[in-house]
This record gives sequence, structure tokens and C-alpha cells, in this order.
Amino acid sequence: MGIEFFINDKFQLEFAADGRTRSYHDYTDFNVSNLDHDQWSMRTKLTFKPDAKNEITGYYSFPQRNFDDREGKALDRSSVPGSSLKYDYHIMVATWEYDFAKRHSLKAFAYLEKRTGNVSGFYDTTWKRLRLRYRNKISKTQKLEAIITYRDYAYDNNDTFNAIEGEEPVNSKKGFKYKLSYAHRLSSSDSMSWWVVANGAYGNFDSVNASYIYDQSVIHVGLQLDF
Repeated sequence: MGIEFFINDKFQLEFAADGRTRSYHDYTDFNVSNLDHDQWSMRTKLTFKPDAKNEITGYYSFPQRNFDDREGKALDRSSVPGSSLKYDYHIMVATWEYDFAKRHSLKAFAYLEKRTGNVSGFYDTTWKRLRLRYRNKISKTQKLEAIITYRDYAYDNNDTFNAIEGEEPVNSKKGFKYKLSYAHRLSSSDSMSWWVVANGAYGNFDSVNASYIYDQSVIHVGLQLDF
């Protein structure tokens, strides 16, 4: 549920709220039955368009997750009897997109997420991400994209292990990823377009856990159908 306000031709303000319920009662064989929860979220977004070439956005979200039957933990990983786990999230995003020429654009993206538990800080995390993207529409049938991304995912008080049971698969690590993509349109009609796409990516990540210190190279070539 959301609402938008057009303050003037340069500013737009949005407010939204939503809720969800997750039940894992039928998944007892996977040891996730204690992850049942309700989550409520409020968020706001401000968009500023100073001119035809620039767009700046700021986004803030405050989700709150309440578990039905899950105890919190002390920093030594022991359960805290009688506790009822709750997460608070603070998510902030800022973007800037600049069309500096007819077929060229830059977009900068910054993301910060803080998660705090209500018991001891055992589940507290800080997730950071920075990204810079360049796009070049070389012609009507060709386009090029280059992306540099920096990620830093860490458990604030327990960074010596890589994940918490039943949690999102996020490992304590940080590093850079570089990606270059090229696409060429082979054919098109009123309803669909065929593209040949090729991209290469290289990542270099560090971690307090030696299992997650690695370099990664990926090359992909394929066909893409757009409707």
C-alpha cells in the first residue's frame, strides 16, 4: 500500500507500508519450523530531477520482524531461555543517474543495511554495497554496459563464522566485482526481439573465514528473447 506526492515538477515523494506472514510448519524436516514470523515495513522515497540529464533518489525503509517461537542467543551462541527474537532493519539507499550524452549514462548506487536483534547482538549485521554503472547505447542494435561493485557483508559481533542457521545465505566477506556486458540485436518485430549477449565478470573477495577468500571469473555467451 503506498501513496505518491508530486511536490512540483522536480520533486516526488512516496510513502508505503506493507506486511507479510511466513509459516514453516510444514517444513519440520528442514529444521526451520522456528522461523515463523510476521514482518511489517514502512518506507519512503524522495526523487529529485533537477534537469533532463540528472535524477537523484533517496530511500529509507524500516522493516520489523517478529518471530513466533524463536529464542534469541547470547554472544557465546547459547540460547537465552524465555526470550522472543525480534529484528529491526534500517535500510538506506541513494542513487544518482546522469545522462551525460545522447547514448551514454552513468548511475551511482549506495546501499546500507543494519539489522539488530533485541536479545544480545548475536544476529546483528551490517551490509554495505557501492556500485557504479556505465551504459552506452552504441546504436539501435548494440549496447554496452560496465559495472564496478563493492560489497561488504559482516556479522557485527560474530564475524568468525559464515552464516547463522536458518538465516539468509550471507557470508562475512568484502571485495570488488567487475562486469562487462555487450548485446547485439539480431532481429526484431512488433512483439519480440532476439539478442546475442556476452558478458564477463571478475570478483575478488576477502573474509575472516579462509573458505570465503577467493577470486572468481565468469564468462557467459547466449541468446536473449525480449517480448
